[in-house]
Amino acid sequence: MTILTINSGSSSLKYSIYNMEKEQLIAKGLVERIGLPEPKIYHKSKEEEVTKVISCATHEEAVDYVLTFFDINTIKAVAHRVVHGGEQFRRELIIDTEVESQIEKLSKLAPLHNPANLIGIRASKKKLTAIPHIAVFDTSFHATIPEYAYRYAISGKWYEENSFRRYGFHGTSIEYVTNRTRSLLSLKKSKKLIVLHLGNGASVTAVYDGKSIDTSMGLTPLEGLIMGTRSGDIDPGLILAMMRSGNLTIDQIDQELNSRSGLLGITGNFRDMRDIQESALKGSHSAELAVQMAAYRIRKYIGAYLIALGGLDAIVFTGGIGERSSYFRRLIVKGLNSIDVSIDISKNEGANGEEEVIISSSESKIEVVVIPTDEEYMMALKTKNLLESAVL
Repeated sequence: MTILTINSGSSSLKYSIYNMEKEQLIAKGLVERIGLPEPKIYHKSKEEEVTKVISCATHEEAVDYVLTFFDINTIKAVAHRVVHGGEQFRRELIIDTEVESQIEKLSKLAPLHNPANLIGIRASKKKLTAIPHIAVFDTSFHATIPEYAYRYAISGKWYEENSFRRYGFHGTSIEYVTNRTRSLLSLKKSKKLIVLHLGNGASVTAVYDGKSIDTSMGLTPLEGLIMGTRSGDIDPGLILAMMRSGNLTIDQIDQELNSRSGLLGITGNFRDMRDIQESALKGSHSAELAVQMAAYRIRKYIGAYLIALGGLDAIVFTGGIGERSSYFRRLIVKGLNSIDVSIDISKNEGANGEEEVIISSSESKIEVVVIPTDEEYMMALKTKNLLESAVL
């Protein structure tokens, strides 16, 4: 079964195609700057690598261009990433008119993501009409979080009338990483996991026996850790104070907290951990402060989730920073000696996101692993399993 995966942004379309009989990636790529000057495509397979400027005013044109690399007749299904599934979508499903309508309604909970995801869904359905299109939701892995963990301590009407609660994100990635960790360490040794998905967006998830029981992101991806440009956890009163002091509108405070805060806000210059690390090593106070603040926030969550899990078998690093930054991993783990966590310096330095690695030292009572994530493969696998179960 050959499956195409689509991750659509407002001006981009990321794709991959898998042969699921062989569980093999055939090709992957990205169309960016759709509808903007000089749109580009990056495509990579065993046979070729393509990087060039193309003519691409719409997502439909982007899909058209992507499909020139493949035999359309071999594609059996398209898996679409959808960020927010709300309470109603607890697993992946075939996209029909009603599902499409519900995804659109959920845009009020994810205004930056669901509308963009829908653009890709509609463009792909127009071009590939004879095959099923599947929605895979970032939030669905967190559907197992208990009510006492997902509810906010606000008037019940906000939950009952608006479904305002913690949902969590990065679910497809965390599910993949959880499965790989349990395979690597054995189910018995990885019942209680803390998964650190660290990239420009970052989250921590407590996983018990393969299921999410709590996560740091909430109603939106803004809650939780310090991220590239997002503030993470702050006093809600600070929002009011900022709005009053700066005479800010709702949209302006949204931009401030989502696009001008986090690592960028602290350093004033950088949101990329590589740049911040380099600057910190050169003696920049703001860069050193940024990594210290980010690592401290992560350690606080690890402590909280260790209690929520009733113990801990392994800490899992994934995401661009989690997989590739030995510097940041070392900084985080350095503050966990009180729970007998330590890493092997050589193994940590050698872990660069290319393979799954156990980096904990022989003295560590808790395993520390680095697992490169593969959300696209997980999307393809979920689609394959759904379609096979539907046939049965």
